Amino acid sequence: MACCAATVPGSKYPGQTPGRKTPAVSIASTASSVSNEIISPEYRVYPERWLHLAAVCLLALSNATQWITYISLSKSTARFYCGMPSERSGECSVGLWTNQIFQIMGLFLGVAGMYATDHWGIRVSTRIGAASNFVGAAIRLSSSLPDTPLEYRSTVLHIGNFISAAAPPFFLVLAPKVAERWFPAGERATAHVFIFIANPLGVAIGTVVATLIIDQSKVTESSFDFFVLNAIVVSLATVVLLIAFNTRKSLPPTAPSASSAVSDYPPFLVGLLATFRNKQFLIQLIPFGFAFGLQWGIFLYTDQLCTELGYPEKLTAWASAASALVGSLAAIAAGRYVDRTKRFKETVRWCMLAFALIATAMAALLRTPVPPLSSRSYSALFILLAALLGAASSPIYPIGIELAIETTFPVMEATSGGGIATAGHIIMFTLVSVMNALRSTRWIYSDFDAIDSQPKLSSNYFLLLDSWVLFAFIGALVAFKFMNPRYRRIEYEDSVNLQKRLQKGITPPPITKV
Repeated sequence: MACCAATVPGSKYPGQTPGRKTPAVSIASTASSVSNEIISPEYRVYPERWLHLAAVCLLALSNATQWITYISLSKSTARFYCGMPSERSGECSVGLWTNQIFQIMGLFLGVAGMYATDHWGIRVSTRIGAASNFVGAAIRLSSSLPDTPLEYRSTVLHIGNFISAAAPPFFLVLAPKVAERWFPAGERATAHVFIFIANPLGVAIGTVVATLIIDQSKVTESSFDFFVLNAIVVSLATVVLLIAFNTRKSLPPTAPSASSAVSDYPPFLVGLLATFRNKQFLIQLIPFGFAFGLQWGIFLYTDQLCTELGYPEKLTAWASAASALVGSLAAIAAGRYVDRTKRFKETVRWCMLAFALIATAMAALLRTPVPPLSSRSYSALFILLAALLGAASSPIYPIGIELAIETTFPVMEATSGGGIATAGHIIMFTLVSVMNALRSTRWIYSDFDAIDSQPKLSSNYFLLLDSWVLFAFIGALVAFKFMNPRYRRIEYEDSVNLQKRLQKGITPPPITKV
């Protein structure tokens, strides 16, 4: 079988056999199949794969710092960008719209990112993403100059946000493409996890650095604090730009695995339509999008809520950083586990259930004012729950994209992986919008701002927390009840390896169905 044109006989596209399911070697034989791929003369891996991995990882990290920077600085942004005092910080929507702009651009440019990556290649998409990331960061820097008139600062900031937000539709779809095209089957999920964890690491850096640089009690309309913060962000974006433009090839000369060698993919629109007609793919959107949107969406509101409950000022920044760091470690461990066992759906199911249970505990904690003598213990518990929240939700994102590729194979990786990533942006935008709308109502908890209320709140945060927990359990229910995909890519690769064993006269392992 030719290395670069692998197809299943009798089918139009690889992995599809008319009238029957493709038989596959049992999962127990996967490790030996992977070993055969690595030593086979038909498949090779190249050191350059690490340069591509580094470029995409650093791009994701840099862009995440821009996305998250203002979320934990509600008081400072209210003063510097909106000219409002601290007690009115809830009326300044700079942090909220910084998040929402990234989700909006993910919606409108998602298909463009998929098409560009599938048809122009990894190198072009990496460079487009890095250039957008750098230009947006530079414009954001100009918004933080004290000489910029107050009435124009938020407008200039959001122009920069729109340009920076044009990068994720390109680099998010690069993750499955780089993992599939440059890495062997035994390293794919791990490579994908490393690309993914760059995003939460960027969140951790963005929140911690912002907290260390900006003293929210001292920021004024003429402070240079935001300029210093954004200068650091621009410096990181510059490094990413240089690395991205140093990549030379989109594809390796020789494929690293059987599925990587496939060239007979369906056309882009055919693949895109097939992806969104796949019932299991649509089901996967719920736990995937809910885990991503609910984990980071809640931190848009905890800064103001924690302040009103009596928590320390910088708590949300440290909690989101802990969530990102612990989530990254959990994602790495889950990636290695899935690489070895191929238990995609089981991992997503239990992570989603754990997320819902931890969200319930956090929502219960955030209903109680902090006793004056217990501030430290309450803060430690909040950070612990945030860290556990990250550990439960972070593995779902990279494993979910791998699962989408398995479910929709032979659709191109950027189309299926990009489709679920774009849908994740849409779901996060929708969830945040719904929770924000509920926060502004007087449903159920109508006396949240009464003088004698304990705690006395500026918005209906309790209803917001209730909806957050409800959405988490809906995601878990869908994952357990309805998510039962077929691993088409594994079936295809195992069938190719089986054919090679038979051609070489090697006795194949028992054939079972995945």
